[in-house]
Amino acid sequence: MKKIYRYSRGLPRLINAACDRILLAGYTKDKTRIHLSDCGRGIRELKKERSFGSSRPRMVLVPALTLAVLILSAALYFLGA
Repeated sequence: MKKIYRYSRGLPRLINAACDRILLAGYTKDKTRIHLSDCGRGIRELKKERSFGSSRPRMVLVPALTLAVLILSAALYFLGA
């Protein structure tokens, strides 16, 4: 539980993600009990996913580009008319 808390800092979304990944790590090894090594393995996999590629920059980029196109289109429409 300490490892899960250190990873999640008490955030419920991260607690759920960590527990899910830890259970999956135990399931892949066909275990009936989860051990500390399974916790470490599951949390390491989550950390790799978070550091590998974040979609957050793309999520900000699309609305920003859409807004820029709309402003440019409006400026051309009103300046051209």
